[in-house]
Amino acid sequence: MEQNVIFEKVRQALISSCRLSSADIIPEKTLIEDLNIDSIDLIDLLYTLEKDFNISMKISEFETYAKSAIGDKPFAINNIVTPEGLESLRKTMPEIPADKITPGLSVAKIPYLLSVQSLCNIVEKKLQN
Repeated sequence: MEQNVIFEKVRQALISSCRLSSADIIPEKTLIEDLNIDSIDLIDLLYTLEKDFNISMKISEFETYAKSAIGDKPFAINNIVTPEGLESLRKTMPEIPADKITPGLSVAKIPYLLSVQSLCNIVEKKLQN
């Protein structure tokens, strides 16, 4: 499926699940901070994407992709992402500005980095598998 088709379906899911205006939904906008999506909306959004794309999706999968890319090296120690983990996040999630993936990043803050483009990218990866 082409990126523009995926983006449009993600846009529609955001509109219906999170009651957002179409004009507000651009690839660079972060889900939590820019679009103010709360945890209930996020659950509804993931369910809608699963249904629309016939895939299984969890918010933790963004982190899982980054973890799998570094093999047996630790992704985080005491909930702080390791240098290897930071590098893996930069590689597996290039849509996130590099200045947001910095030393001291806590695992709990990763969902705050996710953007509309992040959703599109994970959907695309899921469809390829």
